[in-house]
Amino acid sequence: MQPTAPIPIAILGATGMVGQRMVQLLADHPWFSIAWLGASTRSAGRSYGQACTWRLPGDMPPAVAALPVHPCAPEGLPDEIRLVLSALDSKPAGPIETAFRDAGRAVVTNAGAHRMDPDVPLVIPEVNPH
Repeated sequence: MQPTAPIPIAILGATGMVGQRMVQLLADHPWFSIAWLGASTRSAGRSYGQACTWRLPGDMPPAVAALPVHPCAPEGLPDEIRLVLSALDSKPAGPIETAFRDAGRAVVTNAGAHRMDPDVPLVIPEVNPH
């Protein structure tokens, strides 16, 4: 069932390769709207088009090129953004993802920082198909 309006999302680590792939896959997705991009402090404060050296085949999606890049911290994240996708490396992911979770956001990540936490569900279809 498709939502009536696209769900606004944030992407952490948006300028890295995994983040770029998330941006590429979700830029024109009917269910999601990329509303906020987070990256390192050296990228923050610039537009995504300026901060990101696009390394994937094809062009950077025009819809995201003008979006501002923010530091990876929940301060300043609009309240309507409830879903955060993280493309951060495992080491920095731990405290950053915890901060977003503590700010009341749902965080989806492929980093291993919280993989063994008892309150973190693992979504692996082959392991837990129900």
